[in-house]
Amino acid sequence: VDALQQALALTGQSWTAGHASPDIGVLLVSNGSQSAELIEMERQIPHELMHILEYKQAGASYSAIPAWLNEGLATSVELYPDPDLQRFLVEAQTSGSLLSFASLCEGFPQDAKTAQLAYAQSASFVNYLNGRFGSEVFAKMIENSVSGQTCISAVNSAAEVSLEQLEKDWLSYTFTASTPVNFGVLAVVISLGVLLVVIMILFLRKRHTKARNSDG
Repeated sequence: VDALQQALALTGQSWTAGHASPDIGVLLVSNGSQSAELIEMERQIPHELMHILEYKQAGASYSAIPAWLNEGLATSVELYPDPDLQRFLVEAQTSGSLLSFASLCEGFPQDAKTAQLAYAQSASFVNYLNGRFGSEVFAKMIENSVSGQTCISAVNSAAEVSLEQLEKDWLSYTFTASTPVNFGVLAVVISLGVLLVVIMILFLRKRHTKARNSDG
């Protein structure tokens, strides 16, 4: 992990444990021999693969995809969701320091703590949107973004609800006493070829089970 983070320091994201360059079809993930390191690698691969699949959908306009949507989808398909995300989200809501999704359209903050909150919010928001509209809304948002629409317009056209209102609805839904904050694997199969991610997840899960059985 340390070697990867040193390599990524030039990108201003030395805190991250994985990186994808979707334009050339390359993904970098940390590797190691310890059980925890293998689990982390298996968590990262679906995340970074999702970025490559998103690029297949958007092509040269990949950067037009809203950052919260781009990273929210990728975080939501991780094989082992980061357990810290729920804590970041709840703490930010309690302290009144949640980020607006409009501010996460162009990119994520550079500092590690705020960026992790951005990931947590984006994954939660994407899961909420999936439950409310179905996975088709994501393909529409990406298509609208690639066609040149702004982040605000792309969301409004796809969901027929403004981003501002969706954020209010998400807040109300997510932080009610009866609604658990959930970061489970998002069940989306959209026209990004996400089926490949599911196949990868199943493959990694099978390999992990075999390794665990052989250790026993």
